[in-house]
Amino acid sequence: MRLLLLLMGCFVLQSAYAGGLSSWLKPTPGGNKMEYDGTSAYRAELRWTKCPDTPSDSIYFHDWYFYRNYIIGEQDSGVYVIANETTCTAITFHSVEAFNHYVAEHHLRPTFWKRTYNPIHPGEQLDNLLFAAFMLSPVVVPVLLFYLFLLGGLFFGKKRSAIKIIFLVALPLWVLIAALLQGCPQSL
Repeated sequence: MRLLLLLMGCFVLQSAYAGGLSSWLKPTPGGNKMEYDGTSAYRAELRWTKCPDTPSDSIYFHDWYFYRNYIIGEQDSGVYVIANETTCTAITFHSVEAFNHYVAEHHLRPTFWKRTYNPIHPGEQLDNLLFAAFMLSPVVVPVLLFYLFLLGGLFFGKKRSAIKIIFLVALPLWVLIAALLQGCPQSL
């Protein structure tokens, strides 16, 4: 019986793959779509949904950031792309000097904060954060119980320490910062 269960487990594991969990399709700030199918070699593809009749080759990125209706990023090592989301055009650079010159000339380098994306680490997506919280529930639940214990001790206990207050403030602050980052995909 154990051997039968072991063989069935091996067959189930062979036919199940995680392509569905790693693939994603998200809108860009300019109204187009970025897509990662989960099977390509570290490439997120830009789809011009705002200008569907625009003929374009496949525009893909390894790393990118959004800034002033542009998507600025790297395709391969030494190949850089700047995609204008309002005109649905893209410019490719094969030297870092020309790319840096264009970025500086058109003021496309963020001054305050640069939020870089890549297709493998979609941590900015709320559905993946919720899935991770569910999968990490053996860790999250004790932390939340400890938080409630400290919160109750703060209100009903006589001993108030700075470490308790820092922990009680830091956890909601971390959630608030994550929520703000979710709402602002642009670099500043």
